Amino acid sequence: MNNKDKSAASYSKAMLLLSFIVGEAENLPLNPPFSLLADDHKRIVQYIRNLQFHKKSLSESASRESHTLS
Repeated sequence: MNNKDKSAASYSKAMLLLSFIVGEAENLPLNPPFSLLADDHKRIVQYIRNLQFHKKSLSESASRESHTLS
């Protein structure tokens, strides 16, 4: 597994965790309850978008490299 594959896998894991925090964590029966302020929610959503962009860029870069090597 090369560095780009490892990076893409890490981005996917981070997006999954952040998506869980934004979408599901507030529904967990925790004491004290978990909650996000609106600004925190927006920031995490922006982190997810940035990770999606970076992951997409990696896959496009890998695709271009594989066509170049062929």
